[in-house]
Amino acid sequence: FTEMGAEETVSDTKETSLVLASYAMLGHGLSYNHVYQTITHIRHSRYASLQDLFIGSDDDSFSDEDSKAISRHAFPLHGEAHAIGKTIRELPLSAHHLKLLFIRRKTGKIQDLDPDFVLENGDILIVAGKQEEIISFENWCLQGDI
Repeated sequence: FTEMGAEETVSDTKETSLVLASYAMLGHGLSYNHVYQTITHIRHSRYASLQDLFIGSDDDSFSDEDSKAISRHAFPLHGEAHAIGKTIRELPLSAHHLKLLFIRRKTGKIQDLDPDFVLENGDILIVAGKQEEIISFENWCLQGDI
């Protein structure tokens, strides 16, 4: 799947390993709470880019209608794009209720974005949110206030 362009995959081998590790930790006397927190932390770290795309146990605040509307979109910044030279802090992500998942720069994937990270020509922004908000945000990034 990654060779076909998928950014993330959920490996059955990794998930099976996490379950086996859970049982091993419990068998060695660690508390259920400690094991649960450890495994949850590993999953959150591993699948951070999938967060908000699928409803999970910690997403009670979303209705079924909201969960169906969440999508993921990538778009490049080229030429005279308005967002080039701006920092992540300057992007109207919260105004559009979007999450910036990561940025592709050349061949690299940048996930842990500092608010002072400056966008460059050729960067590809990957965002998650409602389709109409994504379109509005992309227009702002490319053309400025419209």
